Amino acid sequence: MTIKPFKQKYWISIITVAVILLVWSTITYQHQVSQLIIPSPGQIWTCFVQLLQDGYKGTSLWGHMWASLQRLFIAFGLAAVTAIPIGLLSGYSEKIRAVFEPIIAFIRPLPPLGYYTIIILWMGTVNASKIFLLFLGAFAPIFVSCVSGVTRVDPDYINHARTLGANQWQIFAHVILPASLPEVFVGLRNAMSIATQHQWLPKW
Repeated sequence: MTIKPFKQKYWISIITVAVILLVWSTITYQHQVSQLIIPSPGQIWTCFVQLLQDGYKGTSLWGHMWASLQRLFIAFGLAAVTAIPIGLLSGYSEKIRAVFEPIIAFIRPLPPLGYYTIIILWMGTVNASKIFLLFLGAFAPIFVSCVSGVTRVDPDYINHARTLGANQWQIFAHVILPASLPEVFVGLRNAMSIATQHQWLPKW
């Protein structure tokens, strides 16, 4: 019963893409719009092949992609290993949360280009500045999700653990941490998405 709707959805998506390509080709073929604004599919394909063959500024396309992925994974890894413990501890302790929450509340809504200029002034245009920008973009969603995960733990779980004689560390390690993992993974997913968007900024 579920196969037929899936096939219908699949074909609708294919037809939609085909119609878009057809309209795009028709408009660019008749030169109704300047090709400087909307290049034709053929021009884009030619440029793509040329990039594969000649590269860009003396470096192959794969070299540029590998450098970008390196920055992305380094920044994401640094954000994960710092934001997860700080976020979990902030959710567990109101004093720790009072330290980090104002900083995150200030950084989180800022657009990346807003503070990238300051980062360039501090660190220059080297890889470190780009990694730091990605780190800031990935840190906030992980932190927020970790805090949310801890604060949403059912108090009954904690009370039952205390009744059984668990200390604060045991409650954190065996009750709060496992119960918070779904929110932590949501934060990691959102952080990867945001860091990827920051990675492909035009200035890079």
